[in-house]
Amino acid sequence: MTFEEFKERAFGRKEERNTAQHKAYVALNIIAWVIVIVWPILQGMNDGESLRDITSQHFATYVGLPVMFILLFYFDYYYLFDRLWMGGQKKRLWFVVVNLLLIFAIAIGSFYWQNHFRSIFNISSRPLIFSNTVFYYSVILAMTVGLSITLRYMVDYMREESKRQKQESEQREAELRNLRAQLNPHFLFNAMNNIYSLISIDGQRAQQATHNLSKVLRYVLYDDQLKEVPLSKELDFMRSYIDLMKLRLTDNVQLTANIAQSDSGVMIAPLMFMSPVENAFKHGVSYTEPSYINIEIAVTEELGRRVVVCQVHNSYFPKTDADRSGSGIGVVNLRRRLELLYPNEHKLTMTCDGKDFSTQLKLYI
Repeated sequence: MTFEEFKERAFGRKEERNTAQHKAYVALNIIAWVIVIVWPILQGMNDGESLRDITSQHFATYVGLPVMFILLFYFDYYYLFDRLWMGGQKKRLWFVVVNLLLIFAIAIGSFYWQNHFRSIFNISSRPLIFSNTVFYYSVILAMTVGLSITLRYMVDYMREESKRQKQESEQREAELRNLRAQLNPHFLFNAMNNIYSLISIDGQRAQQATHNLSKVLRYVLYDDQLKEVPLSKELDFMRSYIDLMKLRLTDNVQLTANIAQSDSGVMIAPLMFMSPVENAFKHGVSYTEPSYINIEIAVTEELGRRVVVCQVHNSYFPKTDADRSGSGIGVVNLRRRLELLYPNEHKLTMTCDGKDFSTQLKLYI
């Protein structure tokens, strides 16, 4: 272990020093050193001395054992755990052997240490029995070794779990960026198809559609980069988008759009309702048969929870293989974004009944 690795292990990485795990680790070290200070006081009181009468003599006599506890703990935690315990079965056996030798050496040394200083300072108390004292100290030291291994496993597990969660978060963000990158060109492709169709029919409406598209694109290109936007802003975008899409509709299509007026401060991931509405315009419109699109977005409550509900009903005219506009990527992206952004907090239902198609999306916020 290099000095940098030891410093990182002992004091934590800079980005980890404000975490609960690091604070718990620091608290553990403080407790350990408090034991070193308190132990001699308690032992002196056990020998019949009052707290006022306890002097440095007792610290000299009794501080040796708790210091050995902590040194053994750190030696196992920082050195032997990596070198022996995690080095395979044979090295793990050596870990046990080395610790047994250390435990007995410290226990025996502590017995003679205390006897020596008791005689120097004439501390009168019941005499220490070699076998009982060594056994007692050995048990405590063995527990110290076990505590060292347990805490090291816990700290390493929490560190790896934190690293894993960070990697998953980064992967999730990368995937969301990729989904957005696919969604934006997909939306633009369909919108440009609409404007292209209008150019030969009504140039003035095509100009208006281009103006509306610029407003919609401003939202798609900038606000879509945010993790969340106000629900009111998302609903305003959906109104602008519907206004853009309905420019190409004929009198043969009946369009109804009821979009809630929300100023409740609710935040939502952007462009969550784009795919159901877009698919309605893509598959629900026929220029030879009567068709309809009904869109409703409302904020309600369900079992005491706030729910944003997007319901889209439309006539259904499936595209032929020759028509690959959008390539159906919108729904696939929507499902994946829901899994990433609203795990277990959404419900998406799509049903098709002959010539009618229905989509319901619920977001629990």
